[in-house]
Amino acid sequence: MSAVPQLRALGGVIGLSAVLALTAVHPYSRQILSNNISYPLPKGTWRAIAIIFAILNLKNVPLVWHFRVFRSMLVQLIERQRRPFPPRALFLPLITKSAWTPLLELDYNLHKSNSTYFADLDVARAQLMLCLLRTGIQRLMKGEESTMVEETRRSGSVARYGVENHAQEALKGGGKFLIALGGISCHFKKEIKAYSGYEIWTRVLSWDRKWIYLVSHIVKRGLAKPEEYVLQTGRWGGRSTELRGNKEKETSEEARARRKEEWKSGIYATSVAKYVVKRGRITIPPELVLERSKLLPPRPPERKEDPISKPMLEGDENADQSMISVEAAQSMQDTSKKSAVLVNGAETSDMSSANATCDSTTSDEDGWDWEACEKKRLEGLKFAEMFAGLDALHDEFDGGVDGVLGSYVDLFW
Repeated sequence: MSAVPQLRALGGVIGLSAVLALTAVHPYSRQILSNNISYPLPKGTWRAIAIIFAILNLKNVPLVWHFRVFRSMLVQLIERQRRPFPPRALFLPLITKSAWTPLLELDYNLHKSNSTYFADLDVARAQLMLCLLRTGIQRLMKGEESTMVEETRRSGSVARYGVENHAQEALKGGGKFLIALGGISCHFKKEIKAYSGYEIWTRVLSWDRKWIYLVSHIVKRGLAKPEEYVLQTGRWGGRSTELRGNKEKETSEEARARRKEEWKSGIYATSVAKYVVKRGRITIPPELVLERSKLLPPRPPERKEDPISKPMLEGDENADQSMISVEAAQSMQDTSKKSAVLVNGAETSDMSSANATCDSTTSDEDGWDWEACEKKRLEGLKFAEMFAGLDALHDEFDGGVDGVLGSYVDLFW
């Protein structure tokens, strides 16, 4: 059915509902209905109907969204105590399952309304952020941020703004820690039908000096079966992660590429969001919090003074955006240089050589070191920078200097 007939049908339903409602509230109409409809309903019928309706739309009952958020956070507090978070799992997704799409989340096309995606994404992202940053925030609150005052001074923020006393006060306890959502974008691919289940796979996409970027894929429930559940020790994955021999590895890579094509048919939407960590007016770089959370491999000595890990004051962010892009480009250039090898006297670029370089400086048994982590971050930063560039659209508001089409209300006033 096209959009025009659907709108006509919707208008007819609304008009009929309005007539019935006005008829029901009129005393004379109620008297006629009472005299002519003699079939009595059992006692408590309307209460049972209301309870069933509330259960079928439980996600939309007042305060249930708050319960979902705090329950997810409580689950992560318990899970992190049971098993430590290995650094190699920094970019792995966290799955949040939704049982169904209730009636109150449907639009006039009878599928999940676009506006309701964001409430579910809030729950998924809150769970992942607590999982990632809980340890780092706790360590900073316990006083391990003392070195950040000197780092802030070296970064130049204090010298430019002359507020060293405020920086020390904020970092040493004068300001409260805050994790704030700075922006979100959602791109829709397929509809979610009424009372269909789905999952939200949320993971770290990248980070720069100010923002940590998350990507969420909303997919059909049961679309993919993970190979391993890192934080849930008693849960088995779908396939073994141990591969023996090149032939078996090639088969696994081919199967992964084939499955990736199959998964595309089950993706409903993809969302990108960015978060910032602050204490007072001080912006705490994500890399610093992740390092305090013990989620980053050891930094090489030549990368100790990277500006991406330095705190900064409010008003300093815009001045550092170009520096972020330069830093990303420089890091990409360094990575590409490390992948250059000499073959028969000629210089060529080989990704396998880059992987070999990473493996030669591993910091754990899984081959996860700083270079591997940085490579993954820069891969996501290509998408994150495009998303961050949308902030410039704030300047495109013109206040109607050339006029507007009209002004209308969306309800009654």
